[in-house]
Amino acid sequence: MSHLHVHELEDFIKYDENSVIFENLLENTGGKVRLAALKKGQEIPEHTSPGDAMLYVVEGKILFYINHGGEVSCSECGCSITECENHELELKKGEFLRFNKDEQHRLKAEKDSKLLVIQLY
Repeated sequence: MSHLHVHELEDFIKYDENSVIFENLLENTGGKVRLAALKKGQEIPEHTSPGDAMLYVVEGKILFYINHGGEVSCSECGCSITECENHELELKKGEFLRFNKDEQHRLKAEKDSKLLVIQLY
């Protein structure tokens, strides 16, 4: 990908019925920027990020599940669950969230969705 070419994020990556698609947009020693495409119902299983991260919904709607390890209350993170162990947040087009490295998280597409993921190491 040329760094001097203008791209539309929504059109840059295509959906795949069989798997979640990832496209690296930028990566260096300071972090990584990726684009992901998920068809409705597809999931990214529980994992941790090697660095602090931001997730921006380019299109669609997702459910984002995160375990803050008891360090953040539901009133602080804004999730829909009253217990402060596993938090569930709904994100739709134009919304973003930040989370810390090493926090266990997973997500599921409620609609066909494209996400911009920024990780800082």
